[in-house]
Amino acid sequence: MRTTHAFIAALLFVLLTTPVLAQNGPPQGGQAPPQGGAPAAGAQSSQSDGLTLDVTPFYDEVNTTKDGKITLDQWKAAGLPENVFSMFDSDKKGYITKEHMASMKHPPSIDTDHSGKLTLAKLKAHIASQSGGASK
Repeated sequence: MRTTHAFIAALLFVLLTTPVLAQNGPPQGGQAPPQGGAPAAGAQSSQSDGLTLDVTPFYDEVNTTKDGKITLDQWKAAGLPENVFSMFDSDKKGYITKEHMASMKHPPSIDTDHSGKLTLAKLKAHIASQSGGASK
């Protein structure tokens, strides 16, 4: 059973990061990609790095105790899979802070309405799309 959970976690990790890698094609027009410098106006980050999103809407929905920490229980109560919590809880503290989550890069495909904001609905839809429709 543990092997199954580990396999599913690894599979979800690959599926969640693959869209970011797949969107990087060769440079257009034979020009070399820009070197260094700031991103273009309105750009949040390069596709290869993922997006930096405003996680406030997501955080406000999931952190029901409003104590600044999303626990595994809150995560699961929101209908999200435990293995994805483990991916966000990369420092293994047993909770996720808003600052930690905001510092992470997210696949561009998660921001379906291009609002620059992460919501619970967007994360659920992304997980379902990457795992063949299963979100648990």
